Amino acid sequence: MTFNAKTVLKYTLSVIIIVGLAVYIYLQSQTYLQGPQLAITSPLDGTSTSTPFITVTGNVRNVAFITLDGNQIFVDEKGFFSEKLLLFSGYNIIDVSATDRFGRKIARQVHLTNIAKNNNQPLNIGTSSPPLFSNEQNATTTDKEEITN
Repeated sequence: MTFNAKTVLKYTLSVIIIVGLAVYIYLQSQTYLQGPQLAITSPLDGTSTSTPFITVTGNVRNVAFITLDGNQIFVDEKGFFSEKLLLFSGYNIIDVSATDRFGRKIARQVHLTNIAKNNNQPLNIGTSSPPLFSNEQNATTTDKEEITN
């Protein structure tokens, strides 16, 4: 069998195409094999804070959709996110979940304690509440009317 330039070129191009296709398939399968990746960098789990506002930061890879406490958030082109959050007094759980384009999910929780001295008291249903106006003279007729349908 003789090898001329045309035959060598044909085999070389075939090998290059096959190797290129194999590398492409390998690189694309890495996204699927690794799945969604989620890391919360701040705040750390188990942290206590004395401020009612915190910033939740982290990064993701291989993610198509991400939520913070059930609300969609957005990441920058490098996969980093930063969201401000208002904490309740006492114990708080922050849920961050992400889904990749194949529907696989990953979730992380951060447990925090807010020890701030604030007035975030729960409403006591069934107890009397303070009046809306400091005196009855300030109320207009529409404020006193009962709405019926």
